[in-house]
Amino acid sequence: MTSARRTIPTRVTYLEMKAAPPGPLDAPAPPPGARVVHRPAPAVDWYLDLYDRVGATHTWTARKLMPRAELAALLADPAVEVHALEVDGALAGWVEFDRRRPGEVELAYFGLIPSFHGRGLGRFLLDWGIRYAWRELKPSGLWLHTCDLDSPAALKLYFSTGFKKFKQQEETVDLP
Repeated sequence: MTSARRTIPTRVTYLEMKAAPPGPLDAPAPPPGARVVHRPAPAVDWYLDLYDRVGATHTWTARKLMPRAELAALLADPAVEVHALEVDGALAGWVEFDRRRPGEVELAYFGLIPSFHGRGLGRFLLDWGIRYAWRELKPSGLWLHTCDLDSPAALKLYFSTGFKKFKQQEETVDLP
């Protein structure tokens, strides 16, 4: 006998950026001791550890509920890019791009491990990611989604970088 999966409601906001931000698309200089490192086809265990460390307080569950083989295939797909933020050699967060839809780039995941909050690293990483996407991935548009379970500062940060809301709807999040 299988039990029904538990869910919780959330309001999901979809945001888009239809043009590159003004000014040069060079990535901003990182804060002292910080660097962004491309992690092609990261190991599932490494990825899930980071996903949980960043998302546990925000009820991130989707990737934890995904079958491991499916997640491994996704992470190995050359159209999915993972870029880790390291600070003084310690893993601090990541930005992930999904360009499996032709012409579009989804900023699929973005976040910091809570112990790195409050240092301006989130703003740096988001700005780095936006400029990287427009310069290197050359999308016709950049988009993302967030929900009311994410950091209360997320929407304000996304709006401040030029994202605009294009849709909002009620959805449910599966719980493990």
